[in-house]
Amino acid sequence: MSLVLFAVCFAVPVARAASGGAAGPGEAGGLQPMLLVALVAMLVVAKVCGEIAERLGQAPVLGELVGGIILGNLVLFGFTAAEPLKTDTVIAALAELGV
Repeated sequence: MSLVLFAVCFAVPVARAASGGAAGPGEAGGLQPMLLVALVAMLVVAKVCGEIAERLGQAPVLGELVGGIILGNLVLFGFTAAEPLKTDTVIAALAELGV
């Protein structure tokens, strides 16, 4: 439930900015909607894999790590749409916060 609330809280302001509300026409205030979709996807995969690991008797963080490894290597399965996210500065900054 909190994940849905998180997605709504961040998706609505970005949608308004993208439609020309707070930012200039054609600008999303520096935050791209596709980036938010990617962040939500990462959180969902991490939580689902953490839940699976917990049901298997392992620590949830182990499942979250496995989910991250799977997402990071999607190019091996032929999915290349997420490759630009590897060099995104916002994702890099959020990753540094986690470290």
